[in-house]
Amino acid sequence: MVTLRASVWMRGVYVLVTLVLTLTPSAASPVDGPPTILSANPLRGLPALQKPHYSWPFPSDLGYLANASAGYLDGFLHDYVRITGSCPLQLSTATEKQVTTCGAVCAASAPNPSRCIALNFSPWYAKFPGVDPTVTGPAERAELQYYTALLTNVSTWLGGCADCTPAGIGAVLLDSEKFSASPTTPAAVSVALTRKCDLIFNLTTVAFAQARVEWYARGSVSRSGTYGWTGPIGASAALVQKQWNHYTLNEQGSTYSCSLYGIRDLFLMRETYRRTVEVAVAFNTSGPHAGRTSSVTPWLALGCGELLLPTHNCSGHEQRYNTPCSVFDFSHPYDPVLSWQLGSELMNLSRYGNTEDPSFTPSDAFAPWDSAEVVCLYPSILDSRASPSSGGSTSLVDHFVAYIRGATGLDGVAPTV
Repeated sequence: MVTLRASVWMRGVYVLVTLVLTLTPSAASPVDGPPTILSANPLRGLPALQKPHYSWPFPSDLGYLANASAGYLDGFLHDYVRITGSCPLQLSTATEKQVTTCGAVCAASAPNPSRCIALNFSPWYAKFPGVDPTVTGPAERAELQYYTALLTNVSTWLGGCADCTPAGIGAVLLDSEKFSASPTTPAAVSVALTRKCDLIFNLTTVAFAQARVEWYARGSVSRSGTYGWTGPIGASAALVQKQWNHYTLNEQGSTYSCSLYGIRDLFLMRETYRRTVEVAVAFNTSGPHAGRTSSVTPWLALGCGELLLPTHNCSGHEQRYNTPCSVFDFSHPYDPVLSWQLGSELMNLSRYGNTEDPSFTPSDAFAPWDSAEVVCLYPSILDSRASPSSGGSTSLVDHFVAYIRGATGLDGVAPTV
């Protein structure tokens, strides 16, 4: 038994964790493997989601990708890939065994195996020091060589795996939060930031031409406790009060995206997505970004996320980071009916049509969810910070089950309903 209590800084928010875990091998699985925190398969029998759901990677130190057998973990991995259409990997730590396990399970169970595997990577952190995108030379080359080698490893391992055919890379999820730009950023810095993104994009598409390149938070609009609504350079003043983003939007990318990490406030998440879509549509209609894309990928935190704290010591930008107004919390899951409702809206928006006034669309009532071609999940539903729940499941898996049921027309939030 391991007890964890921590408040750490991760992906732009503080994460508060109080967790007791008992790590045991899956009792339901007839196939041996490393320990996991699951002892059942709550996904068995659930329908597949209508769109691909890519994810932050599974914990690499646990055994979720240790065995491609259909019986391993009571079939959990095969059901996960069948339902989401994807198998997630952490590019920087992935082993040949993990890559070929994903490949074999994708080949066996994914609806579209050739676009199944999702690679996660955070560029410019491993070999590139500092936060100045204008720096080139050896530091830049070292990061690019490192990334190229990782991509080559995955390609080589998949190519040598007979059981993996025809599995391929469906998406590369890039979390690039080292650089940023605002209207006051010097032009040379903005150009260098665009170039840094394009270098990574080009290497990605050379290695895996058919993969989507999902830049986390590219063009996102979000609600700030300090500035109000913030969004990318060039966004309308009617939508954002402060222009700031990790991207210039001049870089290459498959889509825009935004994080929906406060699902306990579903009304705010709808408005966050709506504003990001309006920014994307405006950029796609006219100006230098016209004709590229208006697709917006939502990143969902199911069963966890931002939690407000009862403190007055968070006024001002710097003080807010030292004494946060909110934390990314795993200890107080919100009501799973909200995950069910989000799944229902995101995957079945048309069912909410207004028969009394057809001119008032479901997008007006909720959010323009049809702008999402795919969905991304952060954290993964197998994150070790989740709380154990009944039936050998966890709080995050339970919320994912509720989300699937809402998305696929099933009433109730629990597998037994």
